[in-house]
Amino acid sequence: MGRKTGMSERGGPTRTLDEARTFYRFCAVGAVGFLTDVLLALALVATGMSPLLARGLAIPPALFVTFNLNRRWSFKHAAGGSYFRQLAAYLVTQSFGASCNFLIFMLALSMLPQPFNEPAPSIVLASGAALVVNYLGSRFLVFRQGRA
Repeated sequence: MGRKTGMSERGGPTRTLDEARTFYRFCAVGAVGFLTDVLLALALVATGMSPLLARGLAIPPALFVTFNLNRRWSFKHAAGGSYFRQLAAYLVTQSFGASCNFLIFMLALSMLPQPFNEPAPSIVLASGAALVVNYLGSRFLVFRQGRA
């Protein structure tokens, strides 16, 4: 995956740079997913829906958006694999991340002081905390190198 530098494929500066690039792309895709999530959740809250129900309905579209962008851009080495197998694996692994995200969101709504217990700041906190879980699941389970 890296540039030819004479270094082994298992380590060295090129692999570190490639891994950082993958993570930065994953974060950029996460920002798009975050915007999908927060804008949909806030639109639903504006209609009078409870923040918890609105967030529960906003997460699945955000997951679908991030799967497709990650598959084609962040982890493009895996884009040739079975779409539906990868989608299923992604949904399973990311469901754990989404569960962590939703739990942290609920705790923030119920335990943090104003103004941090409002929907938007709670989503920011929950999404940031779930980033590590989501990246590890994507990188090492769904889109791992050599498993396209």
